[in-house]
Amino acid sequence: MTKKRNIIQFVDLSEEQESAIKDLLAKEFAHLAPKDRNSDKQYTYTDLKKELNKDDIKQISEILGHRCRKDTKAKIKERLKDFAGSVPVYGIVNRLICEKGDWQYCAGQSYTDEIRALRKIFLTEYK
Repeated sequence: MTKKRNIIQFVDLSEEQESAIKDLLAKEFAHLAPKDRNSDKQYTYTDLKKELNKDDIKQISEILGHRCRKDTKAKIKERLKDFAGSVPVYGIVNRLICEKGDWQYCAGQSYTDEIRALRKIFLTEYK
């Protein structure tokens, strides 16, 4: 029985070949690259929930915690820091939109009722 071995060979590539390989790899793994929040593209909370930075957390907690008590605001911020990825994907959650680095909520019917529902979703503990 023969044993198969994977051997990596280093090959000298022309600049054209190297460029073609880089382009191919960039296309293949584009979904793994961090999102550019300052681009013209809109991102929903679900798109960015695994890579929220401090500014994102601050903006989202200001939206969700508007006119709330200090302890509720602190809980929202804590949940966003520690458990942002565990928030279930509801349609209402996807109306939290980041465009050019600024977060906003696009209400469907009643802004105050929807913010209240969002707050409840974010404050519920999920595993």
